[in-house]
Amino acid sequence: MTADQTNNGEANLLVGAGGPFTRQQMHADPLYTARKDFSAGVVWKKIRGVDTLVVNNGADGPVDIAHPVLVGRVSDDRPWLEPHGSFNPKYDPEKAIKQAKLAITVVSPIGDPDFEVDFTPSINSLINVQKAIATSNMHQHLLISIGEGTGIRLNFPIWEKKTEQNKDGGAERFTKSYAVNDECEPWFTTMKEKHYIKQFPLYDSKDDLIQDISVLEDKLVGALVEVTFSLKHYYITSKTDKPNDTFTAIIENITILKPPPTVSHGPYRSLLSPKKKPARRIQTPLGISTRGKQINAAKSFIPVPQPIFTPKGTAINPSGSASSTASSSSSHTLDDSQQEGDENDDEGRQQSPKRPRLV
Repeated sequence: MTADQTNNGEANLLVGAGGPFTRQQMHADPLYTARKDFSAGVVWKKIRGVDTLVVNNGADGPVDIAHPVLVGRVSDDRPWLEPHGSFNPKYDPEKAIKQAKLAITVVSPIGDPDFEVDFTPSINSLINVQKAIATSNMHQHLLISIGEGTGIRLNFPIWEKKTEQNKDGGAERFTKSYAVNDECEPWFTTMKEKHYIKQFPLYDSKDDLIQDISVLEDKLVGALVEVTFSLKHYYITSKTDKPNDTFTAIIENITILKPPPTVSHGPYRSLLSPKKKPARRIQTPLGISTRGKQINAAKSFIPVPQPIFTPKGTAINPSGSASSTASSSSSHTLDDSQQEGDENDDEGRQQSPKRPRLV
C-alpha cells in the first residue's frame, strides 16, 4: 500500500521524516551503513595521495568517491557547532586556524522505534571498513567511546581555498558576513583573505537549508539525523608515539529527521533548586543577649520539687530511712492515681493519660 492509498494520518506516518517509510528508503541505498552488504560495496583507493573510500565498481570501473549514509542521534559530547568551531586562539593559533572545523558525535538513537536497530550494524560496517586498510591495532578518531557508548565522530572543515575555479559571489558574501567572537575575529579576518568559509550543509525535514550558523547547536544536539559523509585514512607514524591508523569522516550533508525533544521546566524549579541558600535563623531567642539572662531562662524550665504526701492509712516505718519512705509514698501515690482513673473510666468519662507525680 502506498502513501497515496492511505488516509492522511497514515500517509504522514509513512512518509514523515524518521518514520518506517524513511527507513525503507534507507535500506534501498547500497551505501546505507546498516546494510549487511555495505562493506562489500566499497573499497579503498588512493586519490591525490590520500586513501579514500570509493564505490566498488571493479578494477576497470570508474572511480566514484563513496558517500556512506548513517542515521543516529547527535550527542552532547563535544559538539563543535559555534561559528569558530574547534579553533581556540590560546593554543597554537597559527596552526589551529587552518585546521578549524565543526564537528559532531552521532550515537545510537535509543528508544527510536525505527532506527535504533540499525545503529549497531552501522558500527560493525565501519569496523570492517577500517580493518580492510589498517596496519596497526590503533584505529583513531572515527569510532570513539563516550559515556553513551560507541559514537561516530564526523567533521566539517570550515575553510576552502579561493581559486579561479571556485569563484563565487555568494560564497564571497557569506564569508564576509560570517561573524565570530572578538577573540577569534583577527585570525578569521586573516584567513578570509585567501579562503572562503563553507556553508554548513544542514537541512530540515523539508530539505530546506538552515543558513543561520548561530542555531546549529540548538537544532542538532539531541536530534535524529541522517548524515552523508566521505571517509579518508591516514597512517600516522612518529618517533615518540606508536604508529596508528587515523580515519576522518567528512560531513557532506545532514538532514534532521526528528528535532531534539523539548525540555520544559516546571514552575517550582527555582524553589527546589534555589540559587542562594536561605538565611540562617537565629538560634538564641530574641531578648536574651547576656549569659545571666540565658541562665535565668534555663532555670525557668527546671521542675519545682513536689512535697511528699503520705496516703491515708499507711504507716511509716519508724526504722526506715527517708529514701525508703519516699519510695513507699511514691508507689502508693501511683496506685491511688491509677485507681482514681479507673473509677472515672467506669463512670463513662474519657480520661487523658496522666503523668506520674514527681516525688
